[in-house]
Amino acid sequence: MCVDMATSSEELVVLTESLLSLDWLNHTKYGPLCCLVPHVGAGVCLHLCPSLPRDVLMAFTQQSLTAPVCQLTSMLLLIYICGCF
Repeated sequence: MCVDMATSSEELVVLTESLLSLDWLNHTKYGPLCCLVPHVGAGVCLHLCPSLPRDVLMAFTQQSLTAPVCQLTSMLLLIYICGCF
């Protein structure tokens, strides 16, 4: 079942927005975001942070962030491809 911002739990959206606002060099944000993406949807994440694609690509330049950023990117793409915009 796809969940958009209108039907998402307000608390999950607020938490997602808070995590997305953290600096992209902060590696602790990626695990929680991976858990939240299936519940709020990739489209909501992009709506909350329009610079998300650019920020993720920039984070890939940091070797220590490659694994968590790859996990988040995979989750975003999986949710998006499955039709949960």
